[in-house]
Amino acid sequence: MSVQVINVKKRKLNELSCLFCDKTGDLVKNPKSQTFISVQRAADRRKDDISQKIESDTDFIAHNCSWHRACIATYISEEKIRRRELALLKQENASISTSSTEANEAN
Repeated sequence: MSVQVINVKKRKLNELSCLFCDKTGDLVKNPKSQTFISVQRAADRRKDDISQKIESDTDFIAHNCSWHRACIATYISEEKIRRRELALLKQENASISTSSTEANEAN
């Protein structure tokens, strides 16, 4: 029996597809550096798959990422970020509650 090893490369940031939805077409070209900063700040707060993409790329700004106007507007929306932060907080609290309950039951 032979085993075939397939290397699946992690998708890198690029300017050919949207950073947020990975689709092509009608992308913002040459975004401003301030916009990159806004994306980084939002990603730091959101702690989602986009933040992981950005963290894995040591020079995010230099890679000339692109996006759709609607995608970036949604991603950096303060309301959407707050919702995400609340969801993360609830998950964290549930995790703490579960672990303390398990610790109490063990005693």
